[in-house]
Amino acid sequence: MGFAARRQQMIMITLCIGAAMCPSGPGHAATTKSPSPKQQQRPAAPAEANRPAPRPKPTDETAPPTATSPSAGAKKLAPEPPIDTSKPPPLLPRASREQMRACAEEWDALKRKTKTGLPMWRDFATECLTR
Repeated sequence: MGFAARRQQMIMITLCIGAAMCPSGPGHAATTKSPSPKQQQRPAAPAEANRPAPRPKPTDETAPPTATSPSAGAKKLAPEPPIDTSKPPPLLPRASREQMRACAEEWDALKRKTKTGLPMWRDFATECLTR
């Protein structure tokens, strides 16, 4: 056997994962394991032997109380009115990038200073960008 053939054989032996995937041949007989005599003599366990015992059906006395579904006792809310799409949403005034950045920094400073009573961003930005 030449070097290349022996190398290929060693690669195949190394890559074998199990006996089913190993190629059969005279050089590969050593890589497959035959089961020990104890494994051959051991009978297969019946499938039902590993199953747990069935649970007893609950009677009226042992039955847990059923919880009422939250939707059964909840009040139904009125459906929301449809969204008015007849006019577009309000836009902010046109402004340069520098002016937008200055307003954003002013808004950030105002948020850090004051926790309550802040106007909405759109209202603040409209006022700041028109200055």
